[in-house]
Amino acid sequence: MSKDNVQAGRSKWRDRLWKDGLSKLADDAVEFFMPGLAADRDTGKPIMAIVGPELQAPSSKSDKGMRVPDVFISVPVTNKRGAGDVALFVEQQHERDRWFAKRVCDTYTFLRVRHEKVTALVIFTGKAKGVGEYSESFYGTSLDFRFNTYSVRDVEPDMLRADGRVFANIALAARLALDAGASLARREQGARELLDIVSGRNYSDRKKGLILNFASGVFRVDDAGIDAGLKEAYKVWKKIPMDEYIKRVELENAREEGEEIGIAKGVAKGRAEGVAEGAAKGRAEGVAEGRAEGMLEVARKLLSRNATVDEIAEITGMDKRQILALG
Repeated sequence: MSKDNVQAGRSKWRDRLWKDGLSKLADDAVEFFMPGLAADRDTGKPIMAIVGPELQAPSSKSDKGMRVPDVFISVPVTNKRGAGDVALFVEQQHERDRWFAKRVCDTYTFLRVRHEKVTALVIFTGKAKGVGEYSESFYGTSLDFRFNTYSVRDVEPDMLRADGRVFANIALAARLALDAGASLARREQGARELLDIVSGRNYSDRKKGLILNFASGVFRVDDAGIDAGLKEAYKVWKKIPMDEYIKRVELENAREEGEEIGIAKGVAKGRAEGVAEGAAKGRAEGVAEGRAEGMLEVARKLLSRNATVDEIAEITGMDKRQILALG
């Protein structure tokens, strides 16, 4: 296999690891990478993460056929400006790519047509320095576009070790794997450290399994030469039925959403029935009020013709005190 094919294979495998982590741990990703957005999040509604062809806008400038975003996350928010959803698209970038920032800008524009609020996050996972801006000038028209960035190479491992958030472990695994490079001993050391850290955390088995699946991938635990005991330890976490668990969660979310829709429809129906009932009652009250107003006019005319109170009461059906009040 050629060196280029090996690099292409590793790039796809690395993308898959990040997409898997970002999509299945979307809540934790937003909390870790986008704290401002997380602070405005409406916790009563679920965050939705999607990886789909509709969101992968192809770039004609990309000679490798790369597409962005890797993951699309819809975050329900509520703040002083009101409530709604923020479209967050996340791209993981490993190597320096001259067309990369333009593709991010193009994808932002692509999504902006469909979503009122859009923001972008780029996670740089390689050694190349990432830049979170794109500028273009053409015959007097200039475009400046800036986006959120997170660079694995720029973060201190000790800060990540002390951070109890879920994605701090994934970022630590990515950083240690980046430092280890091709060194089998350093990769094995990093894999052991992640196993010890995550096993001691108070996370659910699902989250532990997802983090360690990521670590297993970036440290390439299945490679020949890795300690057999370490391989077995990671296999334990790989046996957790993630897909079945996630399917159950999605079904539960769908059921809750269905209940909410049903309640909303019930309220709407009740409101409609209430309006109809109110309208009928209003018509009846209006007719009665009109009748009473008409009798008052008749009573006034009879009084002007010197009719007695008894006569007016008999004709209009009004109370004698009401008639006397007219005089």
